[in-house]
Amino acid sequence: MAFTNEEFAYAVGTDAAVAIVVFVVFAIVRRLQFANRYYAPKRFIKTKYRRPKKLSFFFFSWLRQIFDYDERDILEIAGMDAVMYLRLVSFGLTLFFVLALWNLATVLPTNLSGNNVEVLLNGSNTTAEDKSNYSLTDFDKMAITNLEPGSSKFWVHVASAYFATFYTLRLLWTYHTEAVNLRIEYLATAKIGSESHTVLVTDIPGSFYGTMLDRALQVAPRCARQSIRSMLEDTKRMLSTSIQGIEGVARVVVTGSVKNENEENAIAEAESKTDVHPWKRALEKLGSMSFQDMVASEFREVYPEHEVECVRVVHDGTHLYPAVTLYNTVKRELEDLVDDYTSKLTRGKKVTPKEVRIVPDFYGAWAREKYPTSIENKFVKVDKLEFLAARLEALKKHVEEKQGQALDRPVGSAFVTFRSRWTQVVASTSLQHHDECVWKVQPAPGPEEVYWPNIRWRSWERAVRTLLMWSAFGALCCTFMIPVAAVQALVQIDRLEHLPVVKQLLEMTFFRSLVIAVLPGLVLKTFLLFLPKVIAYMNKVEGMVSLSAIDFGVARKFFIFQVLTVFFGSFIAGSLFSQIEALIKDPKMIITILGNAAPQTASFFCTYILVQTFFHAPFSLLRFWRFGLYCVKHFLAATERAKARLWQNQKSPYGGVTPHHTIVILLGIVFAAVNPIITLTGLAYFVVNIVTWRYQLLYVFKETYQSGGKLWVQVFDQILTALVIMQLMMIGLLGVKKFPYAVIVAPLPFITTFFWIASEKLFKRPLSVLSLRGACDIDKSDKAAAAAHPQSLEEKNEADRLYLSPYFKINSAAFEELLTQANTVSNVLKGEDVSLPKSTRGDEMLWSAEDDEGGSTAEAGDSLRTPLIP
Repeated sequence: MAFTNEEFAYAVGTDAAVAIVVFVVFAIVRRLQFANRYYAPKRFIKTKYRRPKKLSFFFFSWLRQIFDYDERDILEIAGMDAVMYLRLVSFGLTLFFVLALWNLATVLPTNLSGNNVEVLLNGSNTTAEDKSNYSLTDFDKMAITNLEPGSSKFWVHVASAYFATFYTLRLLWTYHTEAVNLRIEYLATAKIGSESHTVLVTDIPGSFYGTMLDRALQVAPRCARQSIRSMLEDTKRMLSTSIQGIEGVARVVVTGSVKNENEENAIAEAESKTDVHPWKRALEKLGSMSFQDMVASEFREVYPEHEVECVRVVHDGTHLYPAVTLYNTVKRELEDLVDDYTSKLTRGKKVTPKEVRIVPDFYGAWAREKYPTSIENKFVKVDKLEFLAARLEALKKHVEEKQGQALDRPVGSAFVTFRSRWTQVVASTSLQHHDECVWKVQPAPGPEEVYWPNIRWRSWERAVRTLLMWSAFGALCCTFMIPVAAVQALVQIDRLEHLPVVKQLLEMTFFRSLVIAVLPGLVLKTFLLFLPKVIAYMNKVEGMVSLSAIDFGVARKFFIFQVLTVFFGSFIAGSLFSQIEALIKDPKMIITILGNAAPQTASFFCTYILVQTFFHAPFSLLRFWRFGLYCVKHFLAATERAKARLWQNQKSPYGGVTPHHTIVILLGIVFAAVNPIITLTGLAYFVVNIVTWRYQLLYVFKETYQSGGKLWVQVFDQILTALVIMQLMMIGLLGVKKFPYAVIVAPLPFITTFFWIASEKLFKRPLSVLSLRGACDIDKSDKAAAAAHPQSLEEKNEADRLYLSPYFKINSAAFEELLTQANTVSNVLKGEDVSLPKSTRGDEMLWSAEDDEGGSTAEAGDSLRTPLIP
């Protein structure tokens, strides 16, 4: 990339001006009456967390207010995951503040003291052909390019590599230990009966659902299905019969040397109870009990019987899920219609009943019976209110029918809830059976984040799907190299100056700055916008069982994707395009070309970070397109309930945004000693993002899930990856620059790897499970609290239903109430003298004016009590 200091300053000014305009627009729009709930919904929605303080009406006063909250306040308002996310932004801000001071004070003066750029451009020994191989400007005088090969000044860059490594590791250690402590606090204060007491058991023997034969039966052609069914029946019969050979051999081996007949009988009796084959044992139990009782008996035999509180077997809901989804859609439509009619009638407005044309044959027997048609005319015009009520009633019966069918099809997974945290820790970290293909036990995800369609799959299918999705991910990375190369070609547009039209355009300062310093980063960023959703879909297909696992999978793969395409792709393509003539002339010079062009590629990444800073971050605060869509839908919405849905449920998964921060950390660390200006762009990036994300997490976004800070594990690994890449690049770059002591940097990757391994050994288990000591002490505290405040029967029933699929939780009372309201409104429209139902405004879960300013609900207080951790 070739742009001058003036053009870079012009680009910075343009980007910053756009950001300032966006912040001014946000400050204006957020105060508008119809927009205040959209831009600060957590001020109005009741959640399990504390309510944030009221925002001042003054123009930019919100900037000061969001920094009045400390970390404990953020925890009580937004949750543990929000705290961990903001710690990442804080880490980047601290890191680049120090790296900017160091590199601007040491590396920048060193680079400026050289004259290699001047020599390459104007030296007497440089031919015109050689000059054409370099795209250099005065901006490159601040980069390592300006130092002649073999210069002793490269010692400064060696020192910078060591400083960046040890400071990053020290800072990372501080943040990591604090993250571990916060994670332990979360595990210690998790709600009783939820994931703190529950394990997820998969690959349970006894259910043939999801086995290879079962899957083969589903996908096989009809002509082969009978053979597969025969194989399945033969397998069941084989496992149901006693395995005399195996047991006989075992008994001979054990009892062959036993002389005492009583001892031999005792051993033989014990052997008869030995779990020789898990499938045989499970099928024998299923002969006299249900699948759920079989699972419960397995754990009651292994653990003290009184410790198993509840067992929830997962059922195949393949046909149930669409039925419930349709039921909820029709229910919402009926609610909106009832609300619309009620609101208008209450205000004394004239109401004309809405009608709809339907084809009864499309809706089943109930519609054909209720709305008869003729052969000539299959369409019927009916009252919309009565039709929706009748359809909802029919769908309710259909859902109940599908629920019954699903209950008859248990799959090989279950949630087992224990009465103590101590037992849950033991169960989730132990080997349930020596055959690791069955009875796999892991900590359960939170009940609100379970991704139910994926719970039913067995491990072999997950493995196959994982392999396929990683292959698809690799193909996606290769495909994305095309737009990356196109962006780098756009960067090198100055090589087309010999064309009259291009030359005239490039002589315009604004156009040249826009095309070279702004547009490439903006185009690349645009291509990345839809990647998180694509990767999230791939993770669902892969078989991940929770929303957090899907989201963290996005964080991991999106980071890998950006390292391979944005970093390596742009680096290689940009380096080759910048010296394409030299490469064509001598392909063997590719390593030298990459080394010489690397500092120039740093210029592109400076502009890319600027686009992230002044375009992406401010616009994510304004959410311009979403706000425009909100305004249109708000105008079209007929009821208050429908309008409330537009702003109440704003969420932002962390997986799609976390890699943006870690890739900036990678770019900043890697090129900090190459061109110190990039540390300033990195610092500006985290300054802007700490403002935007503090506001959004405190006032806007509800959590999609609550993982208790597991996000930090991803962040930790990605930062260390960035550090290792920087060290390897410095070794290669110093080698290409012919510095004789480049090998001195070689120990740094080994030091970082040792730190990585040591941290894994020290903190991996505390980040995932409670210690037995901590669990035991917290159980004692829970027992004392339970003795003081015994659990009611309703609370116990609710705890037992936590891990029941929501597709089995149809609220019958709400259904009956809605039908009653619809019937009442229908009677009023017919002229009958009856009382109207209360108009629902969608504010059942809103804070009232009398609520305390910073108050919290009892539920929030319970979940954030001080933990008892020795």
